[in-house]
Amino acid sequence: MNRHLVLMSLTFMFLFMGAGAAQPYLTPYFQSCGVSAKTASIMFASVYFAFAATRFWAGYAAGYTGLILGIRLGAFTYALYIAMVSLFPHPAATAAAALIWGMGAAVMWTSSSAYLLNTAPGGRYGYAAGVQAFFLQGGIIIGILVLARLIRPDTGFRTGLAFCTCACGIGALLAFTLVTSGASPARVTIMDGWRILSDRRYLPFAFYLLATGTGYGIILNTFNRFGRAQFGDEAFRFTIILFYVAGALGPLVAGVLSDRGRRGWYVAGGFAAGIAACLIILVSKQAPVLAVASFLLGLMFQVVPSMVTARIGDLTPQPLRPAAVAVIFLWRDIGVASAILAGALFTPDAKGLDLAMKSYLPLFVLGGLTAAILTWREIQREK
Repeated sequence: MNRHLVLMSLTFMFLFMGAGAAQPYLTPYFQSCGVSAKTASIMFASVYFAFAATRFWAGYAAGYTGLILGIRLGAFTYALYIAMVSLFPHPAATAAAALIWGMGAAVMWTSSSAYLLNTAPGGRYGYAAGVQAFFLQGGIIIGILVLARLIRPDTGFRTGLAFCTCACGIGALLAFTLVTSGASPARVTIMDGWRILSDRRYLPFAFYLLATGTGYGIILNTFNRFGRAQFGDEAFRFTIILFYVAGALGPLVAGVLSDRGRRGWYVAGGFAAGIAACLIILVSKQAPVLAVASFLLGLMFQVVPSMVTARIGDLTPQPLRPAAVAVIFLWRDIGVASAILAGALFTPDAKGLDLAMKSYLPLFVLGGLTAAILTWREIQREK
């Protein structure tokens, strides 16, 4: 690892030790403040809708601000959001904080993904994406374990949210250790973004991310609500952690291997994991089965985006990478937000969880088939 990758990974580890670990708790926290389950889902999903709505603008802005400033500004909004929802959990205040966080997250992720690709050691884009995912997910696991001690019925959520705010603050400070590297981002137009999105080489990536985004949305809402209602917070915590364990290990292994081979096969493999998760949940909803399903969903949600990031590095010149990341990854944000909102429509019981799995299973099947077919055709053309 070079200096850029180490510092970027540490920045994301602390940011998500706070913000990432807090996310499964946000809907229950809002409900504890007297908000209905439906309103709580809308409050949380608004972060991702703001994220998606700002994505292209983030790619455009990178041409003026540069990548480093975008990362620093975005990192600050992570700490700001957690602090705001802790101090002012009113729906109106939370909606304003969600808008700020969503916009900041779009700027940070767009700039950081381009920075990661530009500084990848030896052009090993899969390896760089995998290392970052490993540290990020590791941060979430640490955060969840700490929150398990801090968030209890007798103490409430405030102490845990204070820890999350501090962790995010450390991550935001670490962002100031990053130094500029690589070509400056191009100043793109809306038409540039449209040309990237409509390019047949990039178009499948948008669908892959839309489909996998729903996997994360399921974990954050429907799956999470069902598991906590059926088994309790303490028993279900191990199940949720497995989602992040898979998210740490899967991209690292797939990233290293994909730098030597076809990334499309690993995309197809990620969707296969998501398909298997849906099927086993439909068969059984015992705690061990849900633990396996959580691990498989974690593989899908992290392996597929990591491979898409690496492919953007393969296909895109450095100055256009922020624009490519922005217009492609906005579809993941739409997928996450849509699944969170849809989760409010699914009851936290076996029937509701089955309906969720049946609703999203076709997306995972279509994504896996598309990736496998396109990879096979690519191999045939090269023969």
